[in-house]
Amino acid sequence: MKELYEWGHKSKEEYWADYNTIQIQLQSLAPAKDQGKSLGRLASFLKDVSLAWKQSDEQQRNRLARQLFDIAWIKDKKVLAVTPRPEFKPFFDLQDEGLSQGVLHIRPRGDSNP
Repeated sequence: MKELYEWGHKSKEEYWADYNTIQIQLQSLAPAKDQGKSLGRLASFLKDVSLAWKQSDEQQRNRLARQLFDIAWIKDKKVLAVTPRPEFKPFFDLQDEGLSQGVLHIRPRGDSNP
């Protein structure tokens, strides 16, 4: 960034705007000592996704759902069915009921829209 300014590719105003943006981003980074807390919290969420779900707001839940599922059928704000992403399929296998053939993919009624 500094070189672009020195070479005349950025104006002084652009340089200072970029500089201030970077400073704000650096200040928002968690200190190394706080990262341990974050990693511990993440580990607990990985052990129990429902814990992460309970502690999330709506936007975080949407992001979590997009990471876990390829498809989700929703009607009247209720989840009718899901298809997990392939890498998470083993977590959704229903082994004890003999329903683990293929991806868990419960289709809603034919008139429902995925």
